Amino acid sequence: MSDRNRTTRILNDQRAERWTILLTSAQIAATHKVHSSTVLSWIKKGIEIQGTKVFLIGYRAGKCWRIQSEDLDSFVFSLRAALVPAKKQITVAAEARLAAKSCARLKDRLNGRRK
Repeated sequence: MSDRNRTTRILNDQRAERWTILLTSAQIAATHKVHSSTVLSWIKKGIEIQGTKVFLIGYRAGKCWRIQSEDLDSFVFSLRAALVPAKKQITVAAEARLAAKSCARLKDRLNGRRK
């Protein structure tokens, strides 16, 4: 492989890492079972929990709002951290184990093995 092809491949890999998923407020509302106006309220007004305001970061694109999946994840993580007492906070490793278990259950259901 020539140096030019290798450089192009490295640049393309770096660009691919920067791609982010943009979600609409309707998609987030459907996923979290709330109304889309609630999602817009999270963006504009935030949520006050125990004296701390937490905002969902959104970007306006014309008449629509777009939210990066990473921003949604950090918003949910901030809410969980504020709601769960310090003694009962779930570590990142424990949360990853719970996510892996739920993914395994979902795969089993999709494959027809119900538990």
